[in-house]
Amino acid sequence: MQIVRTGGGEAVAVMQVKELLMTETALMRYLMQYPDPANPDSSLACRMLSEISRANDEAAAVAGQAVEDSAAS
Repeated sequence: MQIVRTGGGEAVAVMQVKELLMTETALMRYLMQYPDPANPDSSLACRMLSEISRANDEAAAVAGQAVEDSAAS
């Protein structure tokens, strides 16, 4: 994983797909083991998992589109 700073000063983690999947799995396990019944949506781990899942879905969509594009040509 690499951390990249944007022009706006934000930090962005650049990860390989295997790192992304491992992180997603670790967060899922953590949330199952230590749920916060009082306010589950406020959990940092919950928000991180949501963002990582979204990034994973986007990566899968891009890969699927690349396969379709290469099959069409």
